[in-house]
Amino acid sequence: MDTSISMVDRKAAASDFLPPTVVDMSIRQDVHQHQHHAPSDPAAERRVREAIERAATRNSQLLSELEATAHGPGLLGNNHIKIEHVDKRLADLEPEVAKAVAAANQQLKSHKSYRDSLGKKWVYTLLKKRDVFDEKAQREERAYHQVLEKRHKAEATLNELNADKAALVVEMKTLEDLVGRHGAAHKGIDNLYSDIFDGPTAGFPDEDEQEQAHKVAKASLQERTEALKAAVRGVKAAQVVKLAIERALFEKQRAGFENHSDIFSQRSFHGTLSRCVAYIDRGLELTNQAIDVLETRPGPEQLLAKRNLEQHLTTARTQATSRLKDKSQNNALLERLGSALTSALQAQKEYHESMKKVSESCRNSIRQTARSLENERRALQQIRQSAFETTVGFGAAAPAYHECCDRAPGFEDDSHAQTASIQDPTVAEIPVDSEPPPDYEFPAEGSAPNTTTEAAPEPSTQAQTSAGYRSSVAGPVSDLGGEVTLTNPRGLPEAS
Repeated sequence: MDTSISMVDRKAAASDFLPPTVVDMSIRQDVHQHQHHAPSDPAAERRVREAIERAATRNSQLLSELEATAHGPGLLGNNHIKIEHVDKRLADLEPEVAKAVAAANQQLKSHKSYRDSLGKKWVYTLLKKRDVFDEKAQREERAYHQVLEKRHKAEATLNELNADKAALVVEMKTLEDLVGRHGAAHKGIDNLYSDIFDGPTAGFPDEDEQEQAHKVAKASLQERTEALKAAVRGVKAAQVVKLAIERALFEKQRAGFENHSDIFSQRSFHGTLSRCVAYIDRGLELTNQAIDVLETRPGPEQLLAKRNLEQHLTTARTQATSRLKDKSQNNALLERLGSALTSALQAQKEYHESMKKVSESCRNSIRQTARSLENERRALQQIRQSAFETTVGFGAAAPAYHECCDRAPGFEDDSHAQTASIQDPTVAEIPVDSEPPPDYEFPAEGSAPNTTTEAAPEPSTQAQTSAGYRSSVAGPVSDLGGEVTLTNPRGLPEAS
C-alpha cells in the first residue's frame, strides 16, 4: 500500500471524530516562519522507522489497555454524582428520622399513662366511667402504633440509603483503580510518542508541522497564564488599599481624641496625623501598583477608577498634612479628612471591582487557549498514531487511537493553580508610640505651632530651605525663623 495514500486516508478517518482545531492566524504564521523541512535523509528516515517498529508492540498494548479502560472515567464521574445525591438525601432524611423518633417516644409516654396507670384506671372505675377510660386507652394505643410505623419507615429508608452509600464507596475503589490504569496508559502513550517523535522527525514533515503548532499553542497558554498571575496581583493590591484606608481612618479617630488646646496635645495630634499620612501614602502606592503590574493594557474603566481613587486619597493627604493653630480649626480639618477617606473607601470598592474584571477576562482567555491547546494535542497524537499504522501496517496495528479524555479543563486548572501561591501585599502597622515618618515634620516640643492653613511643603524643600537659612545666621535658629538667644528663647522674629 502506498505510504502517502495511507496517510491521507488515516487523517481523513481521524477527522470524523476530532473536533476542528482552532488556531489563530498569528499562530499559523508563526508555525510557517519556524517550520523548516530538512532535506531527505534516508539514514535518518530508516532510524525513525526502526524506532517505530521496535515500539509497535508496546504501542499496541497501550492502545488496547486504553480501549479496555476507556469507560472508567465516565463511570467514576457518575459514581461521584450518585454519592453526592445519596449524601443529600441522607442530610434531608436524618432530621425527619430524629423527629419521628421523638414523636414516637412522646406518644409512648402518653400510651403508657393509660396502659400502666392503675390509679387512673381505679378512679375511672370508681366514677363508673370505665368505658371512657378504655376508649381513651385504645385511642392512645392506636396513635402510638401510627407514629411508630412512621418511625420504622423512616429508619428503614435511612438504613437503605446508608447501605447504598456503602456499596457506592466499595464500587468507587474499583473504579479508581480502573481510572488509574487508564491514566497510566495515557501517560505511557505520551512518553512513547515523545521519545520517538519529539524534535525533527525524518520522513514525517506533517508531524513536525503539527508539533510546532502544538508548541506555539502551549507557549500561548503560558503567556496568558502569566497575564492572569499579573492580574491577580493587581486585584490583591487593589483589595489591600482598603486596609490602608481603614487604618488611616483609625488614626484620624485617634487624632480627634488628642485634639486639645495646649501645645503638647497639638504635638501628639500632629504625630497621630503623621501615621495617617503614612497609611494614605501606602494606599496611593498600592493603587499605582495594581495597574503597573498588569501585563495587558488596562481599559478605560480601570484607568478612570484609579484616577478617581487617587484624587480622593490625594485630597485626604492634603488635609492630613495641614497644620492649624487651634482646636476648632483642627476639628474642621478632621471632618474634611474623614469625608475624603470615606469617599476613598467607596472609590476603592469600584476600583477593586474594575480590576476583578481584568482577571476574569484573563480567565476566559485561558479557557479558550486551553481548548486550542487540546485540539492541537489531539491532532498531534492522531498523526503520530498514523505513523505507526503506515510503518507497521494496518493489520498489525492496535485499535485506532481516539482521545477519550478531554484535557482542556486540566490545562485550565493548571494555569489557575499557578496563582494560588500569590501573596497579598502588606500594609505594615505603625506602632502608636513610634516616631512619625521622616517625611512628615511638625513643630518641635516647646515651640508654637505653625499658623498656616495650607499644606506643608515637600520634605526635601523644607530641609533645603531650613539648612540654607541656618547657615546664614550667627546663632541657633528655630523653625519659626527667629534667632534663639537668652532674651529670645523661643526664636520669635525680632521686632525693629
